[in-house]
Amino acid sequence: MRALALLRAGLACLLLAPLLFVAWFSSPSWSAAIAPGTPEPIAAVMVGWGAAAPFLGLLLLIAGGVLNVLAIGAGVRRLERVASGAEAGVLAGAAPRIRILDAQGHEIGGSGDEGPVRAPADRRIVGGMLAAGLIALAALGLGVLLAGIPQQLAPGIPLSEIYARWGGVGSSGFIVGVVLWAVLAVVLALLVAVAGLRTGPALDRLLPARRLTVLAAMLGSVIVVASGAPAFVVAQELGDVLALGGATTTAAGWAFGQLGIALSAAAILIAVPRWRRDRPRPRGDAATV
Repeated sequence: MRALALLRAGLACLLLAPLLFVAWFSSPSWSAAIAPGTPEPIAAVMVGWGAAAPFLGLLLLIAGGVLNVLAIGAGVRRLERVASGAEAGVLAGAAPRIRILDAQGHEIGGSGDEGPVRAPADRRIVGGMLAAGLIALAALGLGVLLAGIPQQLAPGIPLSEIYARWGGVGSSGFIVGVVLWAVLAVVLALLVAVAGLRTGPALDRLLPARRLTVLAAMLGSVIVVASGAPAFVVAQELGDVLALGGATTTAAGWAFGQLGIALSAAAILIAVPRWRRDRPRPRGDAATV
């Protein structure tokens, strides 16, 4: 239905808008302290995105409201047509269609127009790829925490010397936090892998490949958000050691945080809007038995 498609699009806009406001809050302003190792063009991108994000979020709020109003209008017009009898013939000729699936997810007795449901083997492949993606995301986060942020805080100083200046006792809490975060990331990746490998009629219908992708994107966003604690520790404590005046914003930490916001946006865009147009059913289509 057109009304439902408009409603889904409006809801997606309303859900995406808060993410842009989060991007605004997590981006530096011109007066913020940015790490000395950040190139000026990248710093300009960080500040510019932070300035543009709230306006884009406001536009999405307006678009979501307009789409919801259009959805309500389309639904009301359809009800008026039904009440006036304009669609009585369509409703009378559209018999409910029952679909019976075999163990492989293929329709039994169907016309063959709609194709088979995604097979469990596809879920296993998608689950393995998504789990590998989460592991790669964790590896990227480790590089950002252990190397990217420290080197941007102290440009031109070898990484070993940076940690030597920080001291074993001073950096021990940070290392423990990074280890705990890495364990969390691996556990979430294994959760996605197990969800993809497990098969069964109920699980195949409850968690198909599309929903598994949404779940992985949400868990990836959780991994990025959880990295914020050790990232703040290294920026604060190492900033004090290097006499930078406390926590400063680094391009590596900022970009990794924006990646987490992008993963949340991807989950919304995959789950909420309707991207595939339903095929019209022929009138008088008998129920499948």
